[in-house]
Amino acid sequence: MKRAFLVTLVLASLLLTTACAPAATPTFSKGIAPAEAAPPLAGFAAPEAQGGAADTAPGQQPSAPKTGNTTASTAQQVERLVIKNATLSIVVDDTTVTVNNITKVAEEMGGFVVSLNTSQTLASSNKKVQSAKMVVRVPAEKLNDALTQIKKTSVEVVSENISGQDVTA
Repeated sequence: MKRAFLVTLVLASLLLTTACAPAATPTFSKGIAPAEAAPPLAGFAAPEAQGGAADTAPGQQPSAPKTGNTTASTAQQVERLVIKNATLSIVVDDTTVTVNNITKVAEEMGGFVVSLNTSQTLASSNKKVQSAKMVVRVPAEKLNDALTQIKKTSVEVVSENISGQDVTA
């Protein structure tokens, strides 16, 4: 008889140096409508509205648009910095193996384990049930890949929550 273990993990990509992926335009996860995106900062327009290239690489400044004989002054383009967080509750066959797999996934993606708490409880059927709570950090641009790999190790995804916080200065 297969014993299923509940593993709750929190993927928190909170390191500004690795987790806040600058983006010229906001990106949206499933279930988040574009209307909920943060409005442009006052005094700044999207690169297309400024006359610059919409596909300007991160870190590059678009050239100033020309109006008649003069070059219009442009404000420095602000790139969005977004902290992404995800929480998964999953059921697995073997908690220890899954914890090791999640650790490996995080490290392969340039992340690390922030914390790990494991415990055993006695279920009503007098069977020991092992559970774990992990907090790992991965770069924001690899969050969706990490979630996909972690979900592949589970028997069932009980719940999933993905959120983002715009921390652009």
